[in-house]
Amino acid sequence: MTRFITTRHLHIFALAILSIYYFFCLLFFGEIILNPHDNLDHNIVYNHIISKIYSGQSESIKIFLSGEFKWYFLDEIFYPINIFHLILNDKIFYFFEEILKKILSYLSFYILAKSLLKNKLHCILGALIYATTANMILAPSGYGIPLMPYFLYLLTSKEIFKLKHYIIILLVGLNSSLVHDYLALVSIIPLAFLLNKKKI
Repeated sequence: MTRFITTRHLHIFALAILSIYYFFCLLFFGEIILNPHDNLDHNIVYNHIISKIYSGQSESIKIFLSGEFKWYFLDEIFYPINIFHLILNDKIFYFFEEILKKILSYLSFYILAKSLLKNKLHCILGALIYATTANMILAPSGYGIPLMPYFLYLLTSKEIFKLKHYIIILLVGLNSSLVHDYLALVSIIPLAFLLNKKKI
């Protein structure tokens, strides 16, 4: 029986577990329930104004502090991910980004774990736990926390980076900030040192 269960099946099962919350919300309420903490007064509001600015309604920024808050104070306005504001409404963009961060968290941790462990089931379980906790407890605004395991993988497993590595680093850097992703930046160097030391 176990020989018919491939890594792909395990990945599908793990991603299905990550999706259970959305399915249950849709099944029982017909809508996806939003965690209000720091969302209704921060992320969603800022993203709404950013989407208005991207669509040409630059006056919408005046809703903040009677116009005293300037558009360039929205540090996330230059994130390339905001290009999706042009094709997605506020609600769909919010869940698109939330799901994207969960998937990236899962994949980045799995890649790191696979370089350290032989048991792929353990790697998948670790990735599942990381994706769940990183998005529930830390609720990352940028992409530093979701991709931190991948950067650890690069620091501990790659001596020479390829073009794709530089492109990923560039995209994550452009969609992150020191303010939002300080935890990833503070943690990554000592963790990389400890993992390298363990390999020696």
